Amino acid sequence: MRPECPQAIHDHLGDGEWTPYSRPPARPEPAEAPGPEPDAEGAPGRVAAADPDATGGETAGADRARVDHVGGGHAWLVGEQIVRRHPSSTPAVAEAERTAWLTAALAGPAASAGDGLTDDDGGRSVGDDGDDDERRAAASRWGLRAGPAALVIDGAWSLTPRPDGAPAHRPDLHPRPDSLPATIGTALARLHALDVDACPTARSTAEVVDEVRNAITADRLVVDLLPAPYDRYPAERLLAMIDEAPLRPADPVVAHGAPLLANLWPTLGGDGATVIGLHHLGVAERTADLAVIHRQLQDGFGPEAVFAFYEAYGQHPDLVALDHQLLIDAVRSAIIP
Repeated sequence: MRPECPQAIHDHLGDGEWTPYSRPPARPEPAEAPGPEPDAEGAPGRVAAADPDATGGETAGADRARVDHVGGGHAWLVGEQIVRRHPSSTPAVAEAERTAWLTAALAGPAASAGDGLTDDDGGRSVGDDGDDDERRAAASRWGLRAGPAALVIDGAWSLTPRPDGAPAHRPDLHPRPDSLPATIGTALARLHALDVDACPTARSTAEVVDEVRNAITADRLVVDLLPAPYDRYPAERLLAMIDEAPLRPADPVVAHGAPLLANLWPTLGGDGATVIGLHHLGVAERTADLAVIHRQLQDGFGPEAVFAFYEAYGQHPDLVALDHQLLIDAVRSAIIP
């Protein structure tokens, strides 16, 4: 169903079919998961633009609240364009600006030490003692890419050209869906290894908690939309639990901010990934990103995928800090605009 949108959107897209894009992933059935159709020469072809959700239709209830809040507004796939209706003009403009910054950072010497990362030749970990030139040379071989630049229209709307590959929330479009958690883990590790001092934006946990507190005060938390086990607690208790933050060492990284599976596009060959939806990109606690992708993989692929992700990521999280971020993420997922 085509939503009401500015005339400029229609001018860019024509009469293409609007298909809901983001949806919490359905657990894949490997035996029935087809890969992309081959092209005329028998090589894997480009995945079809239509029907980006195997079940089709609109996402309802808790699913839509969770996707739209964390993902930054509603999203559709129309032909070769991802169309987002953001809550306001701020995230639409931020997505374009931060995508441009990440593109430049990945092309230049902005990468720094990353715990547990190895270069593409299987050599020593990036982050061991050594000169900066060697670390930068290893970083330049990484397969992480920023998504195509978003075109902001009428303030709160943006158009992003479809990246190469297929989104991670559609394992049926990947020839090797079992490799997706590892590809995602490697890509996120590479993003987190960029130099935090070079990143111009930041988003602290305290800011996020203030937003949650304001939303709860404004009665915008729908407890029935909370995932288990948080759905058993009243809003006041949840906020108290969030405020009981554990004292943990700071671990800032250049974070995606909304690393949903739908915002991660691994290549069909599994040799890298493109990240989109970068409206919250900035320096943040490592576990803020890990909590989002941890829950996405757990819900969509199961616990084995979570282990595979961390194995490829190169280090396991601070479990106390992760648990606190999982709580924050769960509460944010149940806040309505």
